[in-house]
Amino acid sequence: MKCRHSKAQILAILREYDSGEAPSVVSLCARHRISRQAYYYWRAKYGTESAAEQRLAALEHEVRALRALIDARVYGNPDMRLPGYGPARYPARIAA
Repeated sequence: MKCRHSKAQILAILREYDSGEAPSVVSLCARHRISRQAYYYWRAKYGTESAAEQRLAALEHEVRALRALIDARVYGNPDMRLPGYGPARYPARIAA
């Protein structure tokens, strides 16, 4: 059965209980017309992630995918990694 609540609504319901607006899980579930099993499933699946944390995780996943694509293009082997990913390192200058 398809869930009738969007992810944003689910997170709002979870935050409602965390903030103390609902005195118990039973009353929260009755107010939103969901089962306790659904509440605990959502709690396990989404935890207490905020929208900002979810966006950050999605961006980190995208960065990893793009780095793998660059590695595959540059080296022809996706198992090899580009050196560093940090600032450029130059050899020390020899005083003349």
